[in-house]
Amino acid sequence: MVDGLKVTNDQVKGMCEDCIYGKHSRTPFAKAVPVEKETLECVYIDLWGRARTMSLGGAYYMMVLTDGHTSYRVSYFLSNKKAETTLEALKMYVALA
Repeated sequence: MVDGLKVTNDQVKGMCEDCIYGKHSRTPFAKAVPVEKETLECVYIDLWGRARTMSLGGAYYMMVLTDGHTSYRVSYFLSNKKAETTLEALKMYVALA
């Protein structure tokens, strides 16, 4: 039922096509990784949640903003992840920056 796989006397000879593709090594990553040269050139945002338990402040979500150059991180705890809530936290980060 599989092309390229021969079974004789209870021994398997060869590999099926899926096994061959599964064992292929992947191509290496690009050697040159772009590095931010200035503060706030690139800011990475991670929105985590929904937590199983609400925090004391009423938050279920956490938004972490990381500066690509300095790796400076700021966390905001959010009660929901609606556009208005996340935008308000982003505005606070921009004012801080």
